[in-house]
Amino acid sequence: MANTCDYRSEEALLRRVAEGDQDAFAELYAVLGPVVYTYLVRLVGDQGAAEDLLQEVFMAVWEGAGHFRGDSRAKTWVLRIAHYQAVSWLRRQRPVAALSEALPAEEDIEEAALAAWSASRLAEALKRLPPRQRAVIELVFGQELSYAEVAAVLGCPVGTVKSRVSYALRLLRHLLRDVREKQV
Repeated sequence: MANTCDYRSEEALLRRVAEGDQDAFAELYAVLGPVVYTYLVRLVGDQGAAEDLLQEVFMAVWEGAGHFRGDSRAKTWVLRIAHYQAVSWLRRQRPVAALSEALPAEEDIEEAALAAWSASRLAEALKRLPPRQRAVIELVFGQELSYAEVAAVLGCPVGTVKSRVSYALRLLRHLLRDVREKQV
């Protein structure tokens, strides 16, 4: 089973899943599962919930693969399902938890402390973003999707994605200033 896959292969796997091919489903899960899980964790801020949502997403993929029309990449289609699952979960929950960033091990304690402080500030600011803005930031910067792909995931026009990114970045800048002032 491959861990990497180009988008044409992902689409071929999805077509095979639509035909009931369990091996293709396992391979698609191996390829896209980590991407979807990362997106879900960052959006909902809860690893346990993200694991549950990941299972729901891939159940929806299994059941709905025949509806994939090929208008977008398979990754985009699956992330759209994940997005709607996460939004539904967030509506059922109190907005809690944040995007957490793992810090790489570093030998220089001073650099590690500065990196931890910066990551902490960023994580604090990110968790204060509304879910819509958090989602768009994660899709554009975390998943490195194009604006058109993000629009497909979110089900909105590209212009809306651009304005949400712009608004989210302005809000993030403001929140980072607030977090810095509170920590100083």
